Amino acid sequence: MLPMYRNGDCSRTPLLIYMPANEKQNNAEPSGQPVSGGMEGGRVLSDFLLAEALNRLPMGIFVCDGKWPGFPITQTSGGFTALTHYSVEEAVGRNLRLFLGPGTSVEVISSIQKAIIERKPFQGEVLCCRHDSALVWCELVLTPLSLPDAPARYIAGSLRDITARKHREEQLKDAEANYRGMFENSVDGIYQSTPDGRFITVNPALARMYGYQNPRELLESVSNIQTQIYVDPSFRERFRREIEQSGVVRALEYQVRRRDDSVIWISECAREVRDTSGALRYYEGFISDITLRKEAEADRTRLEKERAQAQKLEAIGTLAGGIAHDFNNMLCVILGYAELSLADKQITGISRRNLDAILKSATRAKDLGRRILTFSRTTEPERKPLKLGPIIKECAKLLNAALPSSVEISHAIQTDDDVVMADPTEIHQVLMNLGTNAMHAMHRHGGRLEYGLRTIELEMTSAAELGLSRGKYVCLSVRDTGHGMTSEILDNIFDPFFTTKPAGEGTGLGLALVQRIVNRCGGHIAVESEIGVGTIFRIYFPRCSEMPVAISSSEPQILSGNREHLLVVDDEISILSMMQQRLRRMGYRVITRADSVAALETFRSEPDKYDLVITDHTMPTMLGAELAEKLAEIRPNIPVVVMTGLNHPPGFADSRHKERRVLVRKPIDFVDLSHRLRGLLEQPVS
Repeated sequence: MLPMYRNGDCSRTPLLIYMPANEKQNNAEPSGQPVSGGMEGGRVLSDFLLAEALNRLPMGIFVCDGKWPGFPITQTSGGFTALTHYSVEEAVGRNLRLFLGPGTSVEVISSIQKAIIERKPFQGEVLCCRHDSALVWCELVLTPLSLPDAPARYIAGSLRDITARKHREEQLKDAEANYRGMFENSVDGIYQSTPDGRFITVNPALARMYGYQNPRELLESVSNIQTQIYVDPSFRERFRREIEQSGVVRALEYQVRRRDDSVIWISECAREVRDTSGALRYYEGFISDITLRKEAEADRTRLEKERAQAQKLEAIGTLAGGIAHDFNNMLCVILGYAELSLADKQITGISRRNLDAILKSATRAKDLGRRILTFSRTTEPERKPLKLGPIIKECAKLLNAALPSSVEISHAIQTDDDVVMADPTEIHQVLMNLGTNAMHAMHRHGGRLEYGLRTIELEMTSAAELGLSRGKYVCLSVRDTGHGMTSEILDNIFDPFFTTKPAGEGTGLGLALVQRIVNRCGGHIAVESEIGVGTIFRIYFPRCSEMPVAISSSEPQILSGNREHLLVVDDEISILSMMQQRLRRMGYRVITRADSVAALETFRSEPDKYDLVITDHTMPTMLGAELAEKLAEIRPNIPVVVMTGLNHPPGFADSRHKERRVLVRKPIDFVDLSHRLRGLLEQPVS
C-alpha cells in the first residue's frame, strides 16, 4: 500500500492510491509518516521508497482516470510539476490537452485519444506547452493499469524532456542537408571508392564529368576504375603509393577516359578512411576537370615556343642585316668576274672548270644570303594567284635528275582547283627544300618520294586545331619512306640552324625558311614521322579564288644597250671595275666614280651627257637615294638605278621622281638589270 500525504504536501504527491475495501471501512486517517513494524511495516516502507523514487525521477509521471469523461488527470509526480510548471492543484482534473502544445499534429492527438479509449499502450513525441508558455519536446508514454477491482480504469503516463535531443537531431539534419546540398550541387566531382577500385558513391558532377547522365548510371557501368577510367592505368598504382605513404593525395593530375572514349584532364585530392582498428575502409576525394587549364597551358607553351622562334629569327635578321652589305658586295665581285671570265672563249680546260666551280659556289653563297635575308624581311614578297600543280611537276623533274636510282619520285595531283596566293620563287624553295630533305633521308637504303596535292574543306574544329580559319585549303604533301625522325628531332626541326646532317652538308635553314614562307602565306605546316617508316609534311595554303598568273618557261636573255652613256657610282673599286666591264660588253659607254660627292659634281658639269645613273646606296659621304634626289634637282627626268645589299632597302614612294627610279639587289643579276635598264631608257619622258 502506497503512503498517503496531506493535500498541502505538494512535494510528495502520491502517484496512485489504491486502498482495499476493508481498509476504507476503518476510516483510518493517514499520518503522513510511513508505518513501521513487522511484515506490514516493511511493506509500507517499500511503498514509501517507491513513491519517493518516482517523485524524484527527472521525468513527469501522471495518472488519468478512465472512468470520467475526458480522462482527467488524478495524480502527478514532482517531476511532472518540474517539467510542465503546473502544480498538483492546477493539473488534477484537467486532461492531457493541458500540456499538449499547438505544434502537436492532429494525427498524434488522434493516436493518443485512440490509445486511451481502447486502453492500449502509446509511445510518441509531442510538443508540450509549459505553464509559462514555453515549448518543450517530450517523449510521451501511456500504459493502461489493470487493478483487481478496476480493470483498465487507470492509465499511467510519463513525460521525458527530449528537447536537447531534438535540437541535436535538427542540427544533424541541417548538417546532413548542407552536406547533401554541397555533395549534390558541387561543380567538382566527389566520390568514395573501395581500395580495389570500385566506386561506392559519386555525386552528379562526377557522373557528368565522366559522361554519364546520373550517379546511378556511373556506379552500374564502372566496376574497375583502373581499367575503365584511367587512360594510363599505371597512375592508379601511383595514386595507391602516394596515399599509402602519407594518407592523402594532393593535386594528382592525370588523364581519364569518359564514357564516349574522349579524354579529359583531371586533378584529384583524396584521403584514406580507416576504422577504429586501423583497417582501411575506403578512399574519398574531390576531382576537378582541368582540361581547359591544360589546353591553355599547352597554348601558352606553344606561344612561348613561337615567341622564342620569332626572337631567334629576329636575331638572325639583325645579324643578316649587319653583314648583308659587305657580304653581297663581295659576292657581286666574285660572280661578276667569274661570269666575265667565262665569257672569254679563249679560257678552256681546267681553267674553265675552275671558273665554273667558283661560279657555282658563289651562286650557292648568293642563295644562302637571300635565304638568310628572308627571315628578317619586313616587306611582303610579291604574291600573286598561282597554280601549285605545274610547279610541283617542275620541281619533281628537277629533283629526279639528281636522285640516285634507288629513290623513286612521283606526284599525285588530285585537284585542278589548286590556286593559292604566293610568290613563285618561295613556293619553289618550299618544294625543293622538302624534296631535298626527303632525298637525304633515303640516300642509304633508297625509297619513294611522293608529292601530293588536293583541295580540302576544313571545319571549325579541325581548322582550330591547326590554328587556321574554317574554309577551303589546298593541301600540299611531301611523303618519303626514309628512316623517320624521333620526337626530340621533330620538336626542333623548324629551329634555325638545326640540322641532323653531317657538318658541311646542311645549313639548318631549309625547314625554318619553309615554315616562314608558309606562315607568311597564311597557311600551316604539320609533320608526322615514325622511325623506320618515313615522314610526311602537310602544308595547308588558303585557296585563292582569283585567276592564276601564267608562268613563263622561256629563259630570259640579256638585252643589249645602244651606246648610251652611264654614270656608275660605288665606293668599292673592285665592283666599279667589274660593272664597267660588264656594262661595256652589254653595249653601254660607262664612266665610273668611287665617291658620291665626286659623282654629283661630274654630273653637274655635264648633266645632258648621261642617259642614266647607276649608284650604290650605302656610301660614306652621301647615300645613293640622297644622290638620286640631288641629281633630280639638276635634271628632273634623269633615270637612276640604286643598288643595295641591305636587308632594308631604300624606298622611293615619297619621291616626286619615283617613276624614274629602280631598285636592284646585290649580287647583281645582269639579265634582270639589262631589262630594267632598257625599261628606263625607253620610257617616254614626260
